[in-house]
Amino acid sequence: QNRTSTMLLAPPSLALGTVAVALYRALRRDEVGGQRASGVNVGGESWEQMRLANQRNWDERVEHHVKPCATFYADCLKKIREGKQVFSNRISKGTSSQSCSGSCITAVDREALGQYVKGKSLLHLQCHFGLDTLSWIGEGASEVVGLDFSRTAIEKARNFSAELKIPAEFVISDVYNAEKALCGRKFDVVFTGVGAICWLPDIKAWAKQVSKVLADGGIFYIRDGHPMLNALADDDTPGYNDRKLDENGGQDLLLAYPYFETKSPLVFDSGYTYTAMESNERLHNTRTYEWNHSLFEIIQALIDAGLTIRKVEEHKVLDWKFMESMVKGDDGFYRLPEHQRNRCALMFSITAQKKSV
Repeated sequence: QNRTSTMLLAPPSLALGTVAVALYRALRRDEVGGQRASGVNVGGESWEQMRLANQRNWDERVEHHVKPCATFYADCLKKIREGKQVFSNRISKGTSSQSCSGSCITAVDREALGQYVKGKSLLHLQCHFGLDTLSWIGEGASEVVGLDFSRTAIEKARNFSAELKIPAEFVISDVYNAEKALCGRKFDVVFTGVGAICWLPDIKAWAKQVSKVLADGGIFYIRDGHPMLNALADDDTPGYNDRKLDENGGQDLLLAYPYFETKSPLVFDSGYTYTAMESNERLHNTRTYEWNHSLFEIIQALIDAGLTIRKVEEHKVLDWKFMESMVKGDDGFYRLPEHQRNRCALMFSITAQKKSV
């Protein structure tokens, strides 16, 4: 992606190791919020203009992502279709005591959240076109609702639900208006998947919405890219590719983007979505706006919104390979080369609970 914002490389003393984050930055998905963020203005553009730019970008991505050549999603959809009979049998019997073989939920998320979803209602915030949302029925949820700001994505999610005969509800709304769009409904579990909160300028307002749609005693879970990963230089950072490789053939990890939440966004222009390597088709709506949020800011926002933090993890693994030197383990997850593995967290996850009244 081509950066329109100007960033400076950190000095060599801040080098952390090697990782290419260009694909990850493209992989972040789903949403920005729908209320004006005070003070956000880039080149005369208002928050509403930035929100609409992101929405147009994601509306356009949907048609690329559902094509058979987009294996990132096609493989997931294939798993769900193969598990269709398992879904149908459980629904007809009124039981879902075992996880579904057709689920796209990763082992990490299943281990963290699986014990809480069985027989419970689940809300998936920023759900794109709902493949993970539908998978939670296979993991034992009694009711699932997906919410996303892209009308195109929600329409596609509803089509998948009907085609697969998996009962689910999908709501068009940005995450900042979730409580209103859901008419005040509360859910036992609220889930946020990978690549969501980078589209949000105000993490505190996000956490307040999470609390408002979560039932008393309910569980919230998020797993996303680590803010340190989001702050690292990538191939489009001026001067980054001019640096020499380390003795093991890796590039240094350098701090090049904000780690903390800022009023002004990072501005990106990219003609491709993250399935482009399969389709090689270009996007027309290329401009997007993103914000990073430190791990402290995320945790404190949830605490301030009335949630109790039950568990925080920093992960050395990723679900996908975004650099050639990464190593795929027997568990299917990708890791940095051995000599770099302890230099930077790649993802984080948080499990929190709303206090019972």
